[in-house]
Amino acid sequence: RDNRLSDEAKKSFDEAQKRYESITSKEAEFERQHLARYGLAMCLFKKGEIDKAQEQLEKIPAGDRTGEISYASYLHADCLLRKCPAEVKGATQVRELLGNLENVCNQLDSFISVNPKAPEIPEAMLKLGTSQARRGSFIKEAQERGQVLQTARQTLENLMKQFPKEPAATHAILERAKVMALQ
Repeated sequence: RDNRLSDEAKKSFDEAQKRYESITSKEAEFERQHLARYGLAMCLFKKGEIDKAQEQLEKIPAGDRTGEISYASYLHADCLLRKCPAEVKGATQVRELLGNLENVCNQLDSFISVNPKAPEIPEAMLKLGTSQARRGSFIKEAQERGQVLQTARQTLENLMKQFPKEPAATHAILERAKVMALQ
């Protein structure tokens, strides 16, 4: 899939971004401030400005991510995942990755619990299971590693059971096998 935006789409996102920024830049809180932040984050995300989108999402408290902005946790997790390096070297990078993956897992857990019927649930569960597995693969302490990997396996098995006909379930079979190899 080509992720480049057409000129017309870019102009539309730029215009929407300006409008959302005019709302979010005001110091006074108003009832729909977090919805405007979510809209701004979505525009930034679509334009590939992942860091700026994440910054806006982090300003929306977890307790306010309900209703119209319940997808903020899903988008936040996606931003965090896109920033995870494919390879890490050294203890500092491993610690950063583990913290990032823990945050991803928390965001996806939140999204799944608030939106159990959302069409994105299979993909969210796959992302959650693979993030848990990756996190577990870096943990050295045997008991904690085992618990994290078992949680990953359960997440993937739940996906396969609840959504057997979804493409994400097919991918979950492979990811589950990888987790079993790590256990």
